[in-house]
Amino acid sequence: MQLRTDNKKWGLPGGSIEIGEKVEETAIREVKEETGLTICLKDLKLFGVFSGERQHYIYPHGDEVCNVVTVFTTNVYGGELQIDNEESSSLEFFEIDNLPIDISPPDIEIIEKYISTVI
Repeated sequence: MQLRTDNKKWGLPGGSIEIGEKVEETAIREVKEETGLTICLKDLKLFGVFSGERQHYIYPHGDEVCNVVTVFTTNVYGGELQIDNEESSSLEFFEIDNLPIDISPPDIEIIEKYISTVI
């Protein structure tokens, strides 16, 4: 997880799709940009697509969004964690039963669903 610089809460790496990009390509690029870790397309597994009321969010600078989030999981990655000081002030792996309390609001629904599938 990354400690976000915008809202000072823990969240999942991710971001917007660039024009012409596939969602899988976005996942790979965003993980690399925000964590320094490399993941491969063949190792991605679609976890779910999240939208609706719980994905409505107003950023600290005032931008209001209604996210549609495509979430992938993987257990295969390479590299070392490298903080992108622009978007993250810390990066950390957490045990599923020891997650931080202060989670970025749009990520709460995703994390709750993930926990319900592994426990």
